[in-house]
Amino acid sequence: MIFSNYNVVKNQLGLKLQLDTSHIKKMSLQSMNYLQNTLTRQEWLDRTYKKSRSTRALRLAKAALSSLDSFCFEKYGKDSAIILAKLRDNPGDQIYIFLNNYVSSMDSKSPKTRHTYFGLIKSFLRTQGIKTDRDDVKEFVKLPTIIKVRRKPLTKEIIKKLLDNSKEQRKALYLTLLSSGMRLGEALSLRKRDFDFTKNPALITIPASYTKTRESRETFVSSEALALVIELVKNKADSDLVFARINDNDKAVQNEESIFQKLRRRCNFMEKYEESGRFIVNIHAFRAYFHTMASRINGTEYANALDGHTSYLGQYYRLSLEERSEMYKKLEPYLLIYGDTVEHTNTLKDQLQIRNEEVSKLTELIIEMKVNLDKREKEFENIRSELEKLKQWRQISEKYELIKS
Repeated sequence: MIFSNYNVVKNQLGLKLQLDTSHIKKMSLQSMNYLQNTLTRQEWLDRTYKKSRSTRALRLAKAALSSLDSFCFEKYGKDSAIILAKLRDNPGDQIYIFLNNYVSSMDSKSPKTRHTYFGLIKSFLRTQGIKTDRDDVKEFVKLPTIIKVRRKPLTKEIIKKLLDNSKEQRKALYLTLLSSGMRLGEALSLRKRDFDFTKNPALITIPASYTKTRESRETFVSSEALALVIELVKNKADSDLVFARINDNDKAVQNEESIFQKLRRRCNFMEKYEESGRFIVNIHAFRAYFHTMASRINGTEYANALDGHTSYLGQYYRLSLEERSEMYKKLEPYLLIYGDTVEHTNTLKDQLQIRNEEVSKLTELIIEMKVNLDKREKEFENIRSELEKLKQWRQISEKYELIKS
């Protein structure tokens, strides 16, 4: 009986040792995998941008990393890389204490920002070999409650004031944004060749490389915006950028956001949402204005399609270009800022027609001048040929006189 119990205990101990050994081996393998799958900061930022195709998401990711660095230095007096290495080597409850302290350190930021930064840092930690359990996060990390705020729409009065205090290039950009549904980065990627001015309404093709979905798409622009765009591109080559001055799209977006901040200050539109701390009047609100009007006139699905949401594009592109154009014409009067009626739209179109006729006349004149120039060149060529013949005859005559004498 004693030996029997001894054998049972021995077997149990042996099993436990085997389990402990296998657990250690598993942990070692996991550690090796973590090391193999670890990304550098720049690699993680690049992956974040490629996944979102959003310059704003990239800036948030950089800001989250910066907040993590500040927290580690202020709380522990050490570089974040050292702290993360310790958390990776000693997995357990410490990670949740660390994350909870990190969230608490951001008490000056809005609840939404804290949630955003926390989600980004969790994503970064996974690439550093530090995984978290969803249930444990809920239990040990205290995140603030996000209060959903109903966004205040821009009014025409606000938009007019912004436009009236902007230069012509900015006016063209802002009117294009609020009448096309494009994202700021998409609009800044446009080149002259992406506009088809022969269509009515004017058609814009957004390059796939700058859309969030990585698929090219088409939208339209109002006659009000078009009048300014035509002036903007008249001396540009087909390959020239229309609104941006630099090829770096990320920097172009940052430049425009900086310019808009100064414009907002000049116009004294400094009111913020209390819950989020974000400005009510911002450059991305132009796109929201378009969405509101498009939803109201042609329905939410139509608005989402022109905004570039993938799940709505298939159905939208089943319509012919003519049908899509007619839907936009129905919407266009509601997108006009300086004119509230269809008559105003027609006036602008008449002005554009006059411009087109002037261009046609100039083109005909240039062709006529070229034809006349070709004729003159032929006449000069004939005169030159006759002079050459006379010269030859003169030489022959001089030789003859010499022989004769």
